[in-house]
Amino acid sequence: WANGTFANLPFTDTAPTHNPDGDPFVNLLEYAFGMDPTVSFSGPITYADGAVSGHGGLTTQIANIQNGVEFRAVFGRRKDYVGAGLTYKVQFSADLNTWVTSTVEPTVLATDATIEAVSMPYPVFITTPSGDRKPTFFRVTVNGSTTPNQSL
Repeated sequence: WANGTFANLPFTDTAPTHNPDGDPFVNLLEYAFGMDPTVSFSGPITYADGAVSGHGGLTTQIANIQNGVEFRAVFGRRKDYVGAGLTYKVQFSADLNTWVTSTVEPTVLATDATIEAVSMPYPVFITTPSGDRKPTFFRVTVNGSTTPNQSL
């Protein structure tokens, strides 16, 4: 990926855990979220009418539902993630110490040639050492078949 797509650019630091552009994303995360490892972070993923309009980082979406609103974790996932050997694990927290992994399958909101914008609802409560609490944070851990876990 780095040596192919970005071969004509001054991009020489291709190790999965390195971060040559200095943004919050190491190369593995840039690849997993469909981002450009030669450009510093430019915001969250954007999409409209079923199409991804901009690759980017994680975001939270507020969706209207029948009895109120629902918070959803939204991120970009490579369309070829299975063949690329990537796994995505979405985790929620109420305190940034205790993280609970979701077992819900993400819903595809939008696509382009490379990635899908996917979402999953925040759980109503998660169990923490201090009892059941409403989660307010999420992160996505990405594991490559030959690289260690990376989270954002």
